Amino acid sequence: RVRNELAVAFGKLDDARATDALFLGMRTVQVEQDGVALVDMATGLRGNCALALAQLRPPGALYALSLLLFDLIPTESGFQWVEPTRAAAEALGHLGDPAGMVPLALRLAGGIALRSDGPTAVAPGLSASWLPTAAPAVPPPSREQIEPDLVVACMNAAVTLDPEQAVPLVAPYLRACRGWEVGDDEPGHGGARAYLCGSAALALACTRRPEVLPLLRECLETGPDTAL
Repeated sequence: RVRNELAVAFGKLDDARATDALFLGMRTVQVEQDGVALVDMATGLRGNCALALAQLRPPGALYALSLLLFDLIPTESGFQWVEPTRAAAEALGHLGDPAGMVPLALRLAGGIALRSDGPTAVAPGLSASWLPTAAPAVPPPSREQIEPDLVVACMNAAVTLDPEQAVPLVAPYLRACRGWEVGDDEPGHGGARAYLCGSAALALACTRRPEVLPLLRECLETGPDTAL
């Protein structure tokens, strides 16, 4: 708890002397026993350090935030999987570097599979199995798992950085309610579909782009009731 508060304070102080400590915090993994499971207790710390680094804007911040967006942190022997955090996406938006659109675009594009019968939303994220990795303390994220909050954070960050380029990245999620491939019959996933659809509509509206209005009109006719 103390380290979490320190990370927030360092960002507010806007003092470059905190940079090294914040980079260290972003690489911290703290696995502890929680009941019968092992849980990484440093997820919040990494997120707070990411947001603070976005405020300080030191060299190397874009690289570190991009890795964290894909649930990876650098180690001495390669890379290690960590639990996903939406703070990495939020931090890329706050950082304000136009190059941040690249990892955001990859993350958003990884959530849409283009098939012959049209765009179908699937679990976001690209496989990083080709990366040299240390033995993960936390199992790598499965493509069977859906992280709607992370996707929404990427949408909002992309709109902040480049509204024009964000439109084609976010628009397919308006149709996320159709033909969901993963866990279609599992409880709660219908709510996730509607949540993604509604969040995409709000993000697109924030772009103020003229091509958005026809997309929203179509969504009103085809979207899930809970997203209308």
